[in-house]
Amino acid sequence: MLSFSDSFAQDVRLRFNARGFITTPSSGSSDEQFCTSATSNLRFVISNDGTVPVTLTATSVIVTLTVSGNTFLDGSTVATNVFDGSGGNPATIPATGSSGIFAWPSALQFANSGVTTVAVSVAVSGTTEGGAGFADNSTSYQTTVLPNPVTPVLTSNFGTGTINICQGDTVVFSTTVDSAEEYEFWRTNVGQPPVLLSPKQSSNSLSTNGLNDGDVITVVSYFTTGNCGRNGTSPITVNVFSVPNGSIASNTVACYGDTVAFTASDLNGNLNPLFEFYEGTNLVQASSTTSVYTSNPVLADNFSVTVRTWNSATATLCYDEDTINIRLNSVTGTNQISNTATAVCAGVAPPTFNSDQVFTPERFAEGATLVHQWQSREIGGTFGDISIAATNTFYTPSALTTTTAFRRLSYAKFLGVQCTTSIASATSNIVTLTFVPSPSPSLTSNATNLTLCIGDDLVLDGSSSTGASSYQFYKNATPVPSFNPTSTSTLTIGSATLLDGDIITLRTYTDASGTGCFSEISFTLRINSLTGANTIGSSVNDCFGDVPDPLTSISTPTVDRFLDGSGAVLSYQWETRTGTDPFGEIASPAGRNETYTPTAIVSTTRVFRRKIISTFNGIECTSFSNEITITVDPAPTANLVSVNTACVSDTVLFTASGGDLYEFFRNGISVSAGVTTATNTITFSDLINFHKFNIKNIQILDLQ
Repeated sequence: MLSFSDSFAQDVRLRFNARGFITTPSSGSSDEQFCTSATSNLRFVISNDGTVPVTLTATSVIVTLTVSGNTFLDGSTVATNVFDGSGGNPATIPATGSSGIFAWPSALQFANSGVTTVAVSVAVSGTTEGGAGFADNSTSYQTTVLPNPVTPVLTSNFGTGTINICQGDTVVFSTTVDSAEEYEFWRTNVGQPPVLLSPKQSSNSLSTNGLNDGDVITVVSYFTTGNCGRNGTSPITVNVFSVPNGSIASNTVACYGDTVAFTASDLNGNLNPLFEFYEGTNLVQASSTTSVYTSNPVLADNFSVTVRTWNSATATLCYDEDTINIRLNSVTGTNQISNTATAVCAGVAPPTFNSDQVFTPERFAEGATLVHQWQSREIGGTFGDISIAATNTFYTPSALTTTTAFRRLSYAKFLGVQCTTSIASATSNIVTLTFVPSPSPSLTSNATNLTLCIGDDLVLDGSSSTGASSYQFYKNATPVPSFNPTSTSTLTIGSATLLDGDIITLRTYTDASGTGCFSEISFTLRINSLTGANTIGSSVNDCFGDVPDPLTSISTPTVDRFLDGSGAVLSYQWETRTGTDPFGEIASPAGRNETYTPTAIVSTTRVFRRKIISTFNGIECTSFSNEITITVDPAPTANLVSVNTACVSDTVLFTASGGDLYEFFRNGISVSAGVTTATNTITFSDLINFHKFNIKNIQILDLQ
């Protein structure tokens, strides 16, 4: 325990030192506001400026509060408390400027409203604050105590107390306006913590549509800058009834005069829901469990049907309303067709039918379209759809086989609905085309498998045609020789004007000079041709008993139908003859190659040529090369004349005969380096014993 001697007391200096040492509430004229019914804590800092620590006991530190401008709730103006280290307060204040934070043991509450000043002073033991060295042991703060708000009374647009609403309804809660400046709205429910519906707000009303069954709504009013609040009276209890999830289904588009069935349902699955139906605003089927309603005839666009779906016969508070607008699919105008022909020849497609007039869909601006279907019938038959492709306003028929009547059906189509309930209203006028038989053409030619060899003329014959009185031939749609149908049924086209792929046509007419109905027949002419030179080469002279050199291919023609992918095949055949005899084929395989290498000795002058064969469409076309004549020369008889004996250094003359060109050899070595000449003599002056001389390759050449 401390002993408070004079020296000790003089050494201990306790002080606040500044207004800021009041930590709770903040000091100042308007820093903190109270309500007369509210309380506030007091926290402050005490510093020890002495050199000796202060250990707190029951008589250590005394703090005094003095109120001016108001009283405490008990009517007094002074409150005192001794701080002894209990209650969570510091037990020791160290020396030399150390401090501790202290809390007043009870909350402060004032009796009246208005500006209130609280002075706080601290003293050691039984001394009082003041005197030399203790001028800063006291401070004060000022606050404004506000009156309590008036107790708010809660109401709603559905009433007070207990209200009944449908799920999702918007409820507006409001309270009386008084001196309060802010409001809080709270929601509670059994077993759940309170939920603040909105932060403090200046408006005294709140709108919400998210209430649950059993919610209890309350309100609290506050002053803006303080914690003064007053709980409202008369809380509102909310009973929330589920809303049916109604649905109505039907066709959304109707044809004129149709009746439409509407089917209602409750998607929430309520037991025994009730339904009532309206056309526009007129009740047409009273509330009942019947969920289907069949409308009156639809005569106008946007025909409206509404259903109200109730939970059940006993829950008539909440309903769902659903509406369907029926769009009217209809047309205006006239449906009219025509054709420029009344009679049509067999095998000839009739002219296109004209669309003179056509309906207009009344919902055209919203995407309505017309759907067309052409129909036909034979005499005595019934109309039937022509084909799925005959669906335009215009129609070009195929060639007729009998007299046929035509008409067009035109329907409006809107939002996927096509009105076909009244065929009569969709039908155009009827147009009949009379069938006229045509001749039957027949065309033959000299082109085997419709193919000619290049250079062949084309001979055409249409005499087998029946029912024809005049004829006209065409090549590639051009009349040949000119457009002048006659009774002549044959024609020859010269090879010079023919090309591969030409289209040959015969048109036959029922009447003379190309009048009346006609029919035609065509075929595509193929030309089996070769392009380029067929040239071979070889030596032209051989000695009797020699094998001729190979015959080579200098150039080979191109098979045209091979290049264009038509499937032509190229092959070779070598031929030979002597004198004026006919050419004969050289046997395969040597005679079937592009080049030919003879293997036999030639003893007689012979002629060779190469035949190239292009096979296309079963037709063989040939090309013959130039002819190569190989002349066989007889073998020469060589003679060499000279002396048999000579002296050393004598000049010896050698003379050859029996040929045209000569080459001399000495001891088997050519003395002219392999060169032959017409000179038939040679001399030597450097002979030694037993030299041997001869001549070689002496031959008689055909120099013609």
